[in-house]
Amino acid sequence: MSFFNIGIKSAISKLSLLLATGFCASVLVQPVTATMAESLAKGSCDEPKPMTDLRHCDFFGRKFDKIDLHGADLTGVKMTSAKLQDCNLEGAKLTDANLKWIDLTGCNLKGADFSRSKMFRAMMNETNMEGAVFRQSFLFGAHLNEAKANNAIFTDAFMKELGLEESELRNADFSRAKLNRVVIIDSDLSGAKLVDADMTGAGVENANLENADLSRTVLSGAQFEGANLKNVKLSRTSFAGAVDVPEYIASQLGRDGVSK
Repeated sequence: MSFFNIGIKSAISKLSLLLATGFCASVLVQPVTATMAESLAKGSCDEPKPMTDLRHCDFFGRKFDKIDLHGADLTGVKMTSAKLQDCNLEGAKLTDANLKWIDLTGCNLKGADFSRSKMFRAMMNETNMEGAVFRQSFLFGAHLNEAKANNAIFTDAFMKELGLEESELRNADFSRAKLNRVVIIDSDLSGAKLVDADMTGAGVENANLENADLSRTVLSGAQFEGANLKNVKLSRTSFAGAVDVPEYIASQLGRDGVSK
């Protein structure tokens, strides 16, 4: 056997050994390791601070009015019945958190991530939640009155009996959301995306939905007194049994109340 072949076999053997010891794997995941090294420091549950890791805390029933927790990691945290009025949660992570009955009145929630969180009867009146994410969140009976939620994401969220009075939700995404019996009064949803959303029995009064995408939206039994539906996108949209539907919309519906 030639020295050339022996050299090849030796190199292969060394490479196999390096793989077995995880050397190459550590090189490949170096960016991930670097990110982990930059992770948030473990925070105090008694005196929580912004930009800290608070995943280990239980804030059930606690009161933290005007607290600043921007950028904090609250993943999976229990905050049932907690009161955080006028707080700052900008950019915070609250995915999979238990936030039932939480009071976030007047809080800054810009860019915060509430994906898959449980927010039954949550109070979020007068909040700024622009660009916040509520993907697959449970928001049954929550209150978002006088809130600014432009560009917020509510895809696949359960929002039955939600209250939206005098709120701004321009270009918000409600695709596939469950909005049964939602109350939308004097709110601006212009440019909003409601594709495949279920708004059965919704009360839409004096609301602005101009340029909204209502493709395959179910609006059966909904009420539209004074609503602006100009230039909305319709595609198999159901208005069956709906009341006060503007004539310029009604003229596009079939006998079954469904658009083409």
